[in-house]
Amino acid sequence: MSAESPEKRSSEKGSNDVVPDVRSLTEAVLARGGQSAAERLAGVDLRGGAVHPDLAELAHLIIELEARNYLDDSCLSDGRVSRIDRGESTTITVLCALVKWRILTTVGKSDQAISVLHQCTGLLQHVDRHMSMAVNWSLGMCYQNIGMMVEALASYKVAYEIAVELELPIDRANLQSEMAGLYLEHGDPIKALAGYVGAYEILVRTGDTRGADVLLVNVATATQRLGRQQEAIDIYQEIIGRGLLADDEGRSISILLNKALAHRTLEQFDAAEDVYNDLLRKISNKLPSRRLCRVLTGSAAVKVHRGHHDEALDLLNSARTHYISIGAIAEAHDVDGMISEVLWDCGERMKSVDILQHAFEQMKDSSFTRVTLSIGRSLHERLNQLAKYQEAYRVLLDCNELKDAVYNNEKERAQELSRVRSALTSEREALKMREEERRRILHSVLPPFIADRLLAGETRIAERLPAVGILFADIVGFTEFAASLQPDAVLHELEALFQSIDQIVERHECQRVKTIGDSYMASSGILSSDTVDHAVRLARCALEIVDLKNASAGQFSLRVGLHVGPVVAGVMQGMLIAYDLWGDAVNVAARLETTSSPGRIHISESMAEALLQSSASTEFSVTLRGDTVLKGKGVVQTYWLESAGSGGQYSSRQPLVPEG
Repeated sequence: MSAESPEKRSSEKGSNDVVPDVRSLTEAVLARGGQSAAERLAGVDLRGGAVHPDLAELAHLIIELEARNYLDDSCLSDGRVSRIDRGESTTITVLCALVKWRILTTVGKSDQAISVLHQCTGLLQHVDRHMSMAVNWSLGMCYQNIGMMVEALASYKVAYEIAVELELPIDRANLQSEMAGLYLEHGDPIKALAGYVGAYEILVRTGDTRGADVLLVNVATATQRLGRQQEAIDIYQEIIGRGLLADDEGRSISILLNKALAHRTLEQFDAAEDVYNDLLRKISNKLPSRRLCRVLTGSAAVKVHRGHHDEALDLLNSARTHYISIGAIAEAHDVDGMISEVLWDCGERMKSVDILQHAFEQMKDSSFTRVTLSIGRSLHERLNQLAKYQEAYRVLLDCNELKDAVYNNEKERAQELSRVRSALTSEREALKMREEERRRILHSVLPPFIADRLLAGETRIAERLPAVGILFADIVGFTEFAASLQPDAVLHELEALFQSIDQIVERHECQRVKTIGDSYMASSGILSSDTVDHAVRLARCALEIVDLKNASAGQFSLRVGLHVGPVVAGVMQGMLIAYDLWGDAVNVAARLETTSSPGRIHISESMAEALLQSSASTEFSVTLRGDTVLKGKGVVQTYWLESAGSGGQYSSRQPLVPEG
């Protein structure tokens, strides 16, 4: 008999929750009539970062829809999503994955839950770090459920590192405890003990006394698994003496059971009997449970040591009856083995063998091979002692077949785990490649800062910007020039020129918006509200552009128009995705370019005034062109922009002067 398993702190949440606690979730589902969904979710919670209230509200809807198998992309078009701030649609996607994970693990489908979580791992760099921690934490649990220790440990470690980074001591302790439980489960009580002690010390420092009390039980359990029984007893006694967890009956019973087992291991039978008697007084009148059965079988072991075989048999028969009543058939037959051993010691050898034979026949075709082999080994030994060698040999053959079946099952399981690992690795690589390809495509057709926002999960980008600098550049005479060239030569000329302009635009921290035929549109100020600063950057950019010569032909020049004003900016969805600017300011900049002259920069009064206000005004020469007719605007005053060394007159100390 082994010690009770380490305690989980599933009800002890970290400093933040991904969604409201399960009670409010369950109530929300019930309010929508989701009785079965609420029942399946009872006692469940998610861990991680605080989330926008609308997301939590949406989570209620998702849980109900998923539980009823109605969840698809349409749920994300719910009206509530439109109220969520920019950038949080990615958080919705990850939250949906976490909700799906919880539902799938609740119904025992951890492999499917892993696939769901992996589908959103590419988005984790764009969401709150708490959410990233929650996803990795959840992955660790799924891997642990299907016995993939290496993967579980790796996921827990990622979540743990995030908890350390975010300075979340309670989550850090919980994750350290998860990893310790994994070590204990796979036979490394030394690492488990170190992990539990470290987590316990963290919770003591943070003042989380409830969590620390639970972990102290796990410290004692790991100590007991190491064979340090007296030390474990001392810890259990401290927990009991201080009244820790006294209000949690289940944990209190586990503590006493483990303490009694430690006393038995040290052959301290008086102390063990006292603990078992205390437990029997507490729970003998309660409904049958595995813990009650463990108390009965433990107490029976003490009675056997004292030679009180009749009392031991009464206790064991009672435990067997209780196990059967709760459907624990394997455990009931395990008790049969104990009863058989007592009867053998009492001299009732044939009755002892009959019980073993009956139990063995009942269990041979079951999936409980550990119990079956244990009973088979005992039966084989007893039959040999009774000189029933042929029967003993048949039992031995049956046991060997079971061992072969166990070996083959383990082999198949190992192969299946290998296939799962391989599939998950391939899936991760495929997701990574798809994400990189999506990133490459978006960056090739959209400004990088817009592409990054779409990759972060934004689905609707539209905003009003109060002051944006706009540049239009057009190749003078390109239509006639292109008519004399082959198509690939035309493309080569445009590529060479536009790539050169791209480099200039990037160097001055402006943004390419689009190209239209042989025209180039750029902007500044989309990422900054400093009108003067982005006007200066756009002016410097324009001065470099007009100095460009075509890389191969050099037979045409550029004319440029500049303006600054309010615009609406956004991504236009449809057959082709495109980022664009709209508004009167765009039209004015375009008209300034069409009314400009080859090799010159034509600017509006607002652009000139912005340059005048800048500390870099001495870099520029601005000359008043005079009245200019702009289509849709009428007659307006416009200016020529040149570099300061080109002979124009403009400084913060001089007024703008007319040309010539």
